[in-house]
Formats: sequence, structure tokens, C-alpha cells
Amino acid sequence: MANWIFQGNPKQFDVDTYLQENTIVTWGIRQEQYKDEFQLGDKVFIWRSDGGNRNSGGVVAIGEIASEPFIENEQDSIEVKINEIRLTPESGMLLRNELKEISDTMNLQIFKMSQMTNYRLTDGEFNRLYQYWQSPQMIKEQLELTTIEKYLYAFQEVADAWFKDNAKHIQVGYHFFERFKQREHLQQMEWGDVQEIGAHINAFRMALTKKRALGNMNAPIEKYRKSFEYLFYGQEPVEWLWQTKNVPFGH
Repeated sequence: MANWIFQGNPKQFDVDTYLQENTIVTWGIRQEQYKDEFQLGDKVFIWRSDGGNRNSGGVVAIGEIASEPFIENEQDSIEVKINEIRLTPESGMLLRNELKEISDTMNLQIFKMSQMTNYRLTDGEFNRLYQYWQSPQMIKEQLELTTIEKYLYAFQEVADAWFKDNAKHIQVGYHFFERFKQREHLQQMEWGDVQEIGAHINAFRMALTKKRALGNMNAPIEKYRKSFEYLFYGQEPVEWLWQTKNVPFGH
């Protein structure tokens, strides 16, 4: 079994009226690579594009595959039984512009290739969309989150696996920074100690990024020592670093 999004464009036909007047609708199969994958009972979200009416598009119905693929008017087609329609935000449709802002739906294929008709959803994508379809108010809650909260919300689904896969890296990094932040160490560290940071921060896992950031010194080592000591133990406002020219970056 698979799950799908079928998109319709109001510029090409009256999507709303078609859904309102028919329990069984016929939809074109434009992405022929999927023709042999459709099965009776597959769940389908009907997605109405903006059709020139900005921010009006999104998920307006849910149904299920009700036939085998067939040819109609020289076009591969399939029937969908419509189970529920919601044509307006007030009735609970899922707006495209809002789904695009939510971290766990912003990467749907329909946002990357918007001109297609048929989109296959992963189980995770379908479950998230269906959850929002059942409780549209959750979208409003997601939109009110800060940027970091949105990404943490999305991360929670893979967090257990990520921590399991990276447990050793995290442990080694923790012990490194526990030693690195010791005041005595900061006051005596050399450039090689600074470069070693690159082995313990994800952002520096790319060799080119690591080389650009930590390849060469931009200032005497004493400025690095004072900067890191301030970051861990300083009480003065951050402007103090610039006023005293104790920050090595950018000088």
C-alpha cells in the first residue's frame, strides 16, 4: 500500500465544484512511473493549487484509490473515492503557504516540483499530513514556534537513532570540551589546541569548512587565549572584546 497527493489546478478545471458534485472523481496519471504502483484503498490527499489566487491552495480533500488505472480521452487515469472535503481554511483545509513553513512538511516533493500531478508520500509524510488533517489547529501551534523550536520538533522523530549512531562522537566531544574549557588550559593553549575543536563540532566535519575556519591563525595566539577565556568566564558585555581588540576573528 502507498499514499499519495493528487494535485488539481483551478486554472484548468473547477476543482471545488468537481469535488462537491462527485463522490467518485477521475484524476489523470501524469507521472507514468507510478502507474503500476497504485492499489485499491491507497489513501489520497487532493491538493488544490493556488491557480493564480495567491495563498489559496493546499489540501482540500482526502479519499482513496477506487479503481485500477485506465485510459480516458487518451490519458492514463484513475478513480478516487472522496471521503471528506474541506474547501476553505474555515472548514479545515490545510493551506499550502502554512505547510511550507512547518519543518516537518516543508520538504514535501510538491514544494520542490510544483508542476506535477501525482506525488507519492512516504509513510512519515502521510502520517504527518493526516495528523494535521485530523487536527488543523496543530498547524497554528507549529507556526507560533520559534525557528529553533520548529527544528527541534522535527528532530525528535529521529533523535533516538541520531544519538545512538553518534554516541561515541558525542562522548569524545564532551570530554574534549571539559578539558578544553579549564582556565589553566585556555591560558596556555597553542594553535593546535584551537584546531582540534574542528574534530568535535559537526559544522566542521566538511574538510573545506574546517580548513577555512581553522587552517591559519588570524591573530597572535594570545588573542585566541583571551577570547576563549572570556567566552567561558567573562562577565563584561561582548562589546568589550571588540573595544579591547582581544577578538582574533576578523582582525
